Amino acid sequence: MAAFASTRRQRRIRFRRFDAIWERRRAALASSRMRFDIPDAAPSDALNRILWHDARGWGSPFPGVRQSLFFPMSRDLADDEREEKEERSERAERAAKRRP
Repeated sequence: MAAFASTRRQRRIRFRRFDAIWERRRAALASSRMRFDIPDAAPSDALNRILWHDARGWGSPFPGVRQSLFFPMSRDLADDEREEKEERSERAERAAKRRP
């Protein structure tokens, strides 16, 4: 029984390696068809999946795409407060200049 169990385990390991080889080959063919000479022409989702599985292993699940919003023009509250203080001080200076 022990000899049979070890050959069964070896067979499973061989099949996993064989599957990983085919996955790598398929990914290499897919990435070779991608256009890297034109900016943003390569499909980012497919490329991210290939890179993820190549780094982490073909058996690890891909975490999925996370989408979020980015507001480059957003400002901190501290910036708003600083501007309000500057405006107040400018108003106070103008008011002081108007007084005789």
